[in-house]
Amino acid sequence: MDPNHHKSGRTARPWIALLFLSSALLNSQGCRGPAERRTQPGPVLRESSPAPEPIGAVEQRFAQMQANGPITKEQLFAIAIGRNAGLEAAEERALASNEAALASGAMPEPHVSWTEFLGEVETKVGPQERRFEVSQALPWYGALEAATRAAESNARAALSSISIAERLLIGRVETHLWRAELGERVGRLEQSRIALLESISATIDGRYRTGNAEYADLLRSRSEIERAIERREVALDQVERAHVLLRRELGLPRGAKLPVVALVETSSEAYQLTTLQIANALEQNPSLVKLEHQTEAAKERLEQAEFDRKPKFTLGAFLIDTGLADNPATPGSGSDASGIKLSLTLPIRKQKYDAQERGARHEIRALRKERTDMQLALEGDVSLALEDMQSAERRAKLIAASLLPRAQEVLDTTRAGYSSGRANYLDLIQAANSQIELKIELLRADVDREFARIQIETNLGRALQSRPAQPNTSEIEN
Repeated sequence: MDPNHHKSGRTARPWIALLFLSSALLNSQGCRGPAERRTQPGPVLRESSPAPEPIGAVEQRFAQMQANGPITKEQLFAIAIGRNAGLEAAEERALASNEAALASGAMPEPHVSWTEFLGEVETKVGPQERRFEVSQALPWYGALEAATRAAESNARAALSSISIAERLLIGRVETHLWRAELGERVGRLEQSRIALLESISATIDGRYRTGNAEYADLLRSRSEIERAIERREVALDQVERAHVLLRRELGLPRGAKLPVVALVETSSEAYQLTTLQIANALEQNPSLVKLEHQTEAAKERLEQAEFDRKPKFTLGAFLIDTGLADNPATPGSGSDASGIKLSLTLPIRKQKYDAQERGARHEIRALRKERTDMQLALEGDVSLALEDMQSAERRAKLIAASLLPRAQEVLDTTRAGYSSGRANYLDLIQAANSQIELKIELLRADVDREFARIQIETNLGRALQSRPAQPNTSEIEN
């Protein structure tokens, strides 16, 4: 018989069915057990961020929103949340972690191999022509569950990052609003200083013409006016800087028109917190929640390190395709050899696994210490911010109730005394500047109170009670 003719007339061999059956079995096992959790992700996020609005459409929306007056800061916060690129980046990272959680916990992929002999190996039952093999790594029970839990904890930590970024974004936006408001109010006060100094300069000029004042006093008064003009420009520059930063947070280009926002002052007297209330509120702080999730993920990685110490098994099935033997009378001629095999991977690198376990334990302890440190830091920041808020409130009351009325009285008295020759030029200028500086200091105290409130709200995630703007706020700018 021609040895090259042994393939003719052969029917379909059973190895084909065995191959497909083994592959289907291994694939089905790879989708069962812990891997079923891949279809049950923890965090649920939107699939993609909406496309940003064109700048013209945003400005048109601003105009529609403030058709009946200034918009609220909450409306501006919503715009910033929808347009800020940094917040969108945090969302995309959370989506990436979510997808990693979906992919975790799956069985290892089955391995299929095919070998074609370049030279046929003659055996008793015929020449060996090719070899097929299907194998599947078998993880220890619980290893896939640990990987899934670790990935889901990381996904929840990434989800907390969105809340952190959103809180910080809101705090920055409101801070920029108050800085712009402060610059505008200081600019108006500097304009009133200019008008006051111009009136004083006119008085000095009249006295100079009658010989009752020195020419040097007239020159100094004009120099004071120029200094006041420069201070006004500096205040307006502060407004523009705040607007530049605000456009960045809103995702707007340079020169885009910003909406007018109504700002309401907050009273520190309406918001008092005990140490226990602060501690309870901070339990929900996203930064602390994120560290908690990261700690849980580290614990699962420690469990994974323990699984890595164990031997790894691989179960496989093979089939050798055999042609017809030279001697057809040979029993079993043309039979295909098949069987199963079990391989074992031995974790003999003890130092490697010891280092992995020690690293995981160090990471857990570091995260716990970091959480404790952050808890104490946040409690301290809130307590200091409350002190700053109350200090600014006391300072504002002192200036508005006592120092400012006295400064106005001193200015009126000194001005009258200068006209009658009982006061000199330096006293008059000092009285005028003192009155304006106190008005500016009152404004700064009000804004410092708002900055402290913003810090408290950012840390606690709670809005403080608001009150209508103080009557003296408009009066001091006159």
